Amino acid sequence: MNKGELVSDLLVLSIVEKRLTNSQEGWLLDGFPRNLSQAKLLKELLEKISQPIDTVLLLTIDDQILINRMISRGRKDDNESVITNRLKIYQEQTSPLVEYYESLGILKSVDGSGTVEDVNSRIKKLLN
Repeated sequence: MNKGELVSDLLVLSIVEKRLTNSQEGWLLDGFPRNLSQAKLLKELLEKISQPIDTVLLLTIDDQILINRMISRGRKDDNESVITNRLKIYQEQTSPLVEYYESLGILKSVDGSGTVEDVNSRIKKLLN
């Protein structure tokens, strides 16, 4: 993770399964799934525990704005080379999820620029 690489699919799925199995009030996954393999494993898990996905949110933002935001957080793993590697991995592994969830009819895009309040307002409007 410190290099900007992803944790193994099976490890992440086992963590998600424990959390979702104990959830009775709904849930929100942030940053998962990150690739098609994880998406398909998640779909199988959700079918097994009878908890379908209602909506997948895609926050869109210019790469340079994203890089600047992440650097400004001050975390030691947020430097430009690590972030650039994360964006490369996103393009290679995560971006195919856009088409996958669009094909299922559950993808909704939200402009991620602006303040936290702006983005929160857009998300709430989209989900209502």
